[in-house]
Amino acid sequence: MKKSHDLQGNALEDGREDIPKEYSRVLDKSAFSSSVRPRLSRLLRTAGLDAVYERGEGDLLYLSGSSAEEQPVLDLVGGFGASLFGHNHPVLVKRAIQLLEHRRPFNNQARVRNYAGLLSEKLAEKLQASTGKEYMVTLASTGAEAIEAAIKHAELESVQRRDSISSEIKRSISRLEGGVRTGRYILPECVFEDASQLIGKKTPTCLETLCLSISQFNERQLSKPSVFLSLEGAFHGKTSGALKLTHNPEFRDPWRNMGISVVFMPINDIAAAEKIVSTHGGYYVDVVILECGEVSFVRRDISTISGCFIEPIQGEGGIRAIDSAYMRVLRTLATNNSFPLIVDEIQTMGRTGTFVATEHLGAHGDYYTFSKALGGGLAKISALLIEKSRYIEKFGYLHTSSFADDCFSSAIGLGVLELLEIDDGALLEACRTKGDYLKQGLLRVQQACPDAIANVRGHGLMLGVELQSQENSNSPLLRILNDQTLLGFVVCGFLLNEMGVRVSPTVSAHNVIQIKPSAYITQQQMDHCIVAFRLVAELIQRGDSLRLCGFLAGRKMMTLPATKIYQDTPIIACLKGMQVDHQVAFLVHYLEPFDLALWEQNFYPLSSEDCSAFLDSSLGVLSPFIVKEQVLVSNLDTRIGVTVVGIPMSSKQFLAAMNAGDITDALDMIRDAVEIAKTNGAEIVGFGGYTSIITNNCTNIEDDSVGFTSGNSLTAAATIDALLQVAEEHGVNIHSAKLGIVGATGNIGKVLAEVLADEVGSITLVSRNRGTQRLNRLANTIYKQKLDKNLLNSNSGIDKTIVASKTYQRKAEFDNDWDGFRQAIEQELAANCPITIESDLGALKDCDLIVCATNTAQPLVFPEHVGDNPVIICDVATPGDVSPSVISQKPNALVINGGVIALPKQQTVEIQGVALDDGNVYACMAETIILGMSGMNANFSHGALQPAKVRQIRELAKRHGFVFSVQISKGQ
Repeated sequence: MKKSHDLQGNALEDGREDIPKEYSRVLDKSAFSSSVRPRLSRLLRTAGLDAVYERGEGDLLYLSGSSAEEQPVLDLVGGFGASLFGHNHPVLVKRAIQLLEHRRPFNNQARVRNYAGLLSEKLAEKLQASTGKEYMVTLASTGAEAIEAAIKHAELESVQRRDSISSEIKRSISRLEGGVRTGRYILPECVFEDASQLIGKKTPTCLETLCLSISQFNERQLSKPSVFLSLEGAFHGKTSGALKLTHNPEFRDPWRNMGISVVFMPINDIAAAEKIVSTHGGYYVDVVILECGEVSFVRRDISTISGCFIEPIQGEGGIRAIDSAYMRVLRTLATNNSFPLIVDEIQTMGRTGTFVATEHLGAHGDYYTFSKALGGGLAKISALLIEKSRYIEKFGYLHTSSFADDCFSSAIGLGVLELLEIDDGALLEACRTKGDYLKQGLLRVQQACPDAIANVRGHGLMLGVELQSQENSNSPLLRILNDQTLLGFVVCGFLLNEMGVRVSPTVSAHNVIQIKPSAYITQQQMDHCIVAFRLVAELIQRGDSLRLCGFLAGRKMMTLPATKIYQDTPIIACLKGMQVDHQVAFLVHYLEPFDLALWEQNFYPLSSEDCSAFLDSSLGVLSPFIVKEQVLVSNLDTRIGVTVVGIPMSSKQFLAAMNAGDITDALDMIRDAVEIAKTNGAEIVGFGGYTSIITNNCTNIEDDSVGFTSGNSLTAAATIDALLQVAEEHGVNIHSAKLGIVGATGNIGKVLAEVLADEVGSITLVSRNRGTQRLNRLANTIYKQKLDKNLLNSNSGIDKTIVASKTYQRKAEFDNDWDGFRQAIEQELAANCPITIESDLGALKDCDLIVCATNTAQPLVFPEHVGDNPVIICDVATPGDVSPSVISQKPNALVINGGVIALPKQQTVEIQGVALDDGNVYACMAETIILGMSGMNANFSHGALQPAKVRQIRELAKRHGFVFSVQISKGQ
């Protein structure tokens, strides 16, 4: 037997057999993620909400772990309102079993379906008890279908009303023309002028022209497109019509060109409602014939509004309730303008302590829609109830559905209504009293933690906890989660993973956590909910991002050590309104996973593996964000606004995407970062780290409105300067030194080889991953550049070796055959060839200088690759190519970080997560700033690097006061 526990850990035996082996994959998440809703799955995974529940009972859901024991979860999502009776209510389950065992037919359409009739009769009676009106019922399967039915009936009402008016006027005009001919009707002298004013035309000269003009005017007025009204924050479903009534543009805009026309009104704004209704009206000209035979033309107002949809409490709009005064005004406007007031009670039925929530509001609707709780958590069913005086009989013939009116769902719905009536409506009273208890407890939490919880609202067992904005939190992670409307999801993930409480954000207001338990929730369970919210509120209030988000790194709160809470200063938008000459932006990302902890310092207790787990879980959900804004000044007093945009990915994640051959998501992230930069006014955008690599040196991002640069030209220049400076300081004769380059097939390594070939004694190009052919082509390029100039007066050891060779003496024989020239000089000089190509990193052992510039995310150069003689290693790669063990085990090796630049005027740009000395920035970032200071807004280091641009940016850097810096690697 399966064993389970309640929330307090008491063992239970539920008498169920273990799940059959052939169904074991039901508990697997992969099929849903890959074949049903991949984007939703990513969001659920990021928030730690991607749980698979094996069963439910009452207000508990049960998770199956690796052991045979189940873990209980208090379910306060309640099927978004559907679980008013909890999971698998025994009375409803018994009824369902009986229906199935009795072999009630399901597919027996086009006949009298008695259970549907009984349910409809009972529904109409209960609603009549609340409103005093009689109703006709249309059944369907889902709430969205009920909304669609309401749209169709309301539009049918509008069309029939207009058609009726049109037909009546046509009959009146026909009577008028006949009566005037026979002299039975009298036309006053002013009638032509009055009619012409009404229709806005010149006064007709005869009755025939007048009648034609009136008919044409009325046809235009009565055929105006209809419009529906809905409220801001509304959510009525996601089928085509219901979606148009749903306010959230995220869901509505992709289908903006189809469906009905809708105007959204501010909730509880009476003046706005009255104005909107008044602006959606028109009039037609009616023909009035009195008994005395006198004729007049009269203006009749008519609204183009087909219906107004409201939710008494907006469930997915943030648990916002309609005011009773507003409801009464809407009732009056609907009555006076002859359109139906359509009340969506799909989530609220019974939940607020009354059968319909409008009982609290002092006014009723013309249509009501029900679903969710009507199915008792077992059946898919919905209902549209239309006031009998408005119901159009042919609608029941025109609007049908294969699955509507079925006996199973209808019988379950009947059982639901019977449960609502047991003990004189005790269940509704429980919704009131328990809702009050829960709300008061949550309000006490809000009072204790006002910086975490802004509000607690709702009625009965339909409550919402609104999170306070964390834009000024001392935690940078909480600020970003707040800005990207993800904090609500993380809070829900914490409550599930740490407290065993299942809640969810509302669909259109992610900062509101909805609470919709069943009417049978116990006081002990409500107390557990209140305690859980108290804990999460305290964490948010003090900015404890580690304990709030640790579960996303695979760490339970109880396993985390007690640490202080770091106080990080919120970003101040200093560029807005500042006087600057130009603006630039620079894209950064986490070079190493643990850089996450350097940025969010509360994460210091986490390991690098924990940080990796967090970044993996948030991949594809967290978006780019502004890390810093600052003004910098050049030696020429040029003022530059700098925006640093962070991309929440590590080097390993970029590399994994490249290796998998799927860089679409990474490129989309970079495009989003570029949009942020442009919005902030950037004229040129620099691509740091792997953003330049994965975009093929910026070429994969197309945007003519802004300039791009990889920053690699200055990186190369800074590396050359640093290497030459350190070599001179340590007495290394650069012109005879042997240089080894790892990563020469890359953009930076290639240009370094080309430029340093004019300085050093020889070069060893080390190939990895079958890059020999590309290095051969690089060697060919270097030889061509050499032979294109005079080498006789050069100090370079490479140049001297070439000139002294026999191959050089017969260079004319090769006639631009550089492949042939290379092979000839290699054959002649063998090991003494000035440019050699090796596939083994061990070839670095006899090098005096080593440059590392690969794109790997892991170290490549280890102690066994380095000789015992003094050697200078310049590591240009980020993350570094040189293992820290080289520093600790090879005292003869001096490791420096390449591509580091000091800012002018001793200015500093501090970026959390970037470990550089004060005043230093990476050269790729410095290049972006220098281009801005130079007023350049076109692509610069774009595509393959050019030695000429390396020299150009070097001169620009010196002009604006940048200093090439040498930073000794700390090995960490």
